Amino acid sequence: GIQSIPFLPHFLLRDLFAWTAVLAVLASLATFVPWELGAKADPFQPAPAGIRPEWYFLWAFETLKHVPPTVAGVNGELVAVALMGAGFILLLKPPSAHAEVLPGDLIETRTGAADTTSRSTAVLNAFRKIHPCPSTLTYSGPCPNWNIDHVVPRACGGRDAVSNLQWLPVSIKRTSDPDNKDRWERKVYCYPRAGIVLP
Repeated sequence: GIQSIPFLPHFLLRDLFAWTAVLAVLASLATFVPWELGAKADPFQPAPAGIRPEWYFLWAFETLKHVPPTVAGVNGELVAVALMGAGFILLLKPPSAHAEVLPGDLIETRTGAADTTSRSTAVLNAFRKIHPCPSTLTYSGPCPNWNIDHVVPRACGGRDAVSNLQWLPVSIKRTSDPDNKDRWERKVYCYPRAGIVLP
């Protein structure tokens, strides 16, 4: 009769061994007896006249054309590439990296107990470094149609701290509706029910 072997593991291992042997032969041929695709390029030969890089590298190509051969005894192209790389790293650095240095509860206005309306510039600046403006997505400058507001009003015991600040649309902050934000907050936080923890 016909001799048979189990698929697992005998047949599978035999096929894997055969494929491994074929790939090893192919890799050896490609390494030691490569098939040439044409004349070998000379890496030390100058680039052909008129050659231009892709459009997204054109700015770097044009910059390198204006760099002197040596800068303070160092290859000028290496200096230019290092400076461009450093610039990219600075651009990619997230502004929120300051969050570890300026956590919400670290910066807080140090005022007397009777002072319930003061706003610290340091607290506002720390908040802006962590939370960008919703309309411009910037971490400084004007923020049209948005205000920085205390989550819990200062008059109701809220702290002037980064953890108690939020961006609020001007339309909500300044509405004349009886249930606008300030009136609603005073109902909730100035007369809190049991279980409410003020931030």
